[in-house]
Amino acid sequence: MRQVKRVFYNYTFLSFSQLLLLFVGVAAVAILARFLGPYEYGKYNLFIFTSQMLSLFASTWVLNPAAAKFASEEYLSSKSLKKTFSSELFVISINTLIVTFVLLLIRKKISVFLGLEDNFIMIFIFIYLVVFALFNLLYFCFQGSLNFRIYGVMPLLRSSVFIILLCFLVFQKQFRINLVLLSLVSSYAIVIAVVWRKLKSLCLLVFDKEHLFKILSFSWPVVFFAGGNFALDWIDKYLLRVLVSTYAVGIYSAAWNLTTNLVLVPQLLYTVVMPIITAYRLENHHANIKFYLNRLMPQLALFFSVLISFAVVLANFLLPLLYGDKYTASVNIFIILSLSSMFMGIKYFYNPVSTVFNFIKMTGSINLACAFLCVSLNYLFISKFGMLGAAVATTASSLIACIAVIFVINRQFEILNFKALYCSLPAIAVASACLISKNLFFNLTVTLTVFFISYGLLKKYKIFSKSDLEIIEKIDMPRWLKNKAVKFYGTFS
Repeated sequence: MRQVKRVFYNYTFLSFSQLLLLFVGVAAVAILARFLGPYEYGKYNLFIFTSQMLSLFASTWVLNPAAAKFASEEYLSSKSLKKTFSSELFVISINTLIVTFVLLLIRKKISVFLGLEDNFIMIFIFIYLVVFALFNLLYFCFQGSLNFRIYGVMPLLRSSVFIILLCFLVFQKQFRINLVLLSLVSSYAIVIAVVWRKLKSLCLLVFDKEHLFKILSFSWPVVFFAGGNFALDWIDKYLLRVLVSTYAVGIYSAAWNLTTNLVLVPQLLYTVVMPIITAYRLENHHANIKFYLNRLMPQLALFFSVLISFAVVLANFLLPLLYGDKYTASVNIFIILSLSSMFMGIKYFYNPVSTVFNFIKMTGSINLACAFLCVSLNYLFISKFGMLGAAVATTASSLIACIAVIFVINRQFEILNFKALYCSLPAIAVASACLISKNLFFNLTVTLTVFFISYGLLKKYKIFSKSDLEIIEKIDMPRWLKNKAVKFYGTFS
């Protein structure tokens, strides 16, 4: 298979996998929220919060993005992953032991925070730390070895196994929090057992001191920056538990978990674009990178804005249908948090350039600063406005982080525009209308009007232009896809 066909075949496969993952993820959230109820669902999300926080120190900081980066470099040079796999496994094992010791010391406080029995929760958190780390290590190794079929299907397979186990609990009328958590960790373990045989020949254990130090020197700043990302994602749930109630965490998380699924779209783009940006840098094609930042970024932001708009318009109808009447308070939270996901998604579009050009410390510092802002805003807004205050604070922090990342990365390439941010305005207008009115016909009318006006502005300010084809036609792609691109851009001329 020609390389270009392989790239677009992989992209198509990954796109389809991510689309299925989106639906499976929504189904899992719906089952959990509906059958657990807001209070128990709040406990479930607090368990995820606690486990993810501990995983941050046990494995996340040394896996993402180091595992994918070093696995890719090692595989391309030697067709092996043994140095990266062994080094990552060694660091993760030591970290997990340390985190487990700390967990033993604070287990009673965690038990009170979660509202679960301490011995029970200790066991499940430890198992989660282990299987979550191994799952992600294999996941990034498959990415590094360019095995995009398994890389793309692993999250989908894990979520599907989880759904099957949850459905079994529903049919057995045994839908309790302890069995749900058992199903969660089992889904990771089952997928690890299934995919390991596909990778084990590349992952022989060997200790390479130099490779280990390379990974550590690259990764150690990430622990701070990953902490910033973690705060942006989770501080609202923590403060809702402390300042309001576990029940409020359940209502809020029902909306939040749906909006996080929307960010799968820019995450998919990162997987495909990063190798292309890497090639442009190695070949010194900075004009193509500027084209990506200056022209394609606003276009991608607009597509994402349209996706968010449709999700927001349907929220008032879909959320009660998915969750039941207990979660009607989740609708406005979902609308506001959808904008937060949009800003985070636009910021995510810049990650390939940030990673390839080693701007991670720069963007990580922004995330860290915005994390402090997010904590402050959440504390202030939750104290005064409760769950809606948490959504507003999180969205405001995401917007500021997005603006800062756009500015600092564009400045590195002598670009000064915020067109990507301007292209988010349609979703902001639609969300504002949906917060004011719950009438579906009115909201659809507003949405169509916004899109009609946006189309005129796109043509006026040439967000899409036939001149873009001068660069796009130089990209090696299947003829049918190139013809589609020519036809699409021609509609804006």
